[in-house]
Amino acid sequence: METSKVKNYILILLAIVNLVLLGPFLAEQRQEAAARRTALREITALYERSGISLPAALDVGEKAPSGRWLTRELESEREMAESVLGRCSVAAQGGNIYIYSGENGQGIFRGTGEFEILLNYGVADTSRGKEQAARDIMKKMGVDCGGYLDVETNGEQTILTLDGVYSGSEVYNARFSFRFSADSLMLVYGKRVFDKDVSTEETQTIDAGTALVRFLSESNRRGHVCTAVEAISPGYVMSVTVSGDCILDPVWHIETDTEEFTMNAETGRLETISF
Repeated sequence: METSKVKNYILILLAIVNLVLLGPFLAEQRQEAAARRTALREITALYERSGISLPAALDVGEKAPSGRWLTRELESEREMAESVLGRCSVAAQGGNIYIYSGENGQGIFRGTGEFEILLNYGVADTSRGKEQAARDIMKKMGVDCGGYLDVETNGEQTILTLDGVYSGSEVYNARFSFRFSADSLMLVYGKRVFDKDVSTEETQTIDAGTALVRFLSESNRRGHVCTAVEAISPGYVMSVTVSGDCILDPVWHIETDTEEFTMNAETGRLETISF
């Protein structure tokens, strides 16, 4: 038999094997999609009976991320400071506090994840506006921006606040604030996620549909009044241990037309975030 014919037979055989293996997978995918559609109809009807609308694009099967455990790494912290301040000298102040001094200003980083960076006048480029200047600084520090944005203006002073993203998921209480005086960025401060990923906690988290059912029950119990759930998003809430490590707990962030809530994605309980 010619070599080319043998190759063709092998390719055909492999294609048949792939189709056989693909069949059960496609059937499972169809069953899962049907189950999600059914769950969406039932949850939508449940909310409609309470006079509450849900977001148009809602995936009730969406999962929250797994929990993460991180630790502070001084070399990475120094790189973060130098990305804004330039080459720095470092002074340990005790109590897990380090001061970074560079040509562009000075930064204080604490073992709690809190930090302040005081910049010299005119260091930051604000030619494209204050928000873009803030986003550029976060990018330099190696932090992706989340969806949160708050702007407070008082005379010539503006404070603009953004939140950060870790591994593709928003960290709702890891917020970076930027204080501008006129058009000059003077101070960057907030709380950051630590540097080195120690472990991922493979815990069971509830999906968006389950979170919505529990949220409706808890809202009714607490007497919370709203007419719409405007968004439900998975992400993290950050806490720091006594030893100085950082824990990212998976949560669901639920926005209604009257208030915002955070639900622990492992326990299903509503929680209050500390900023």
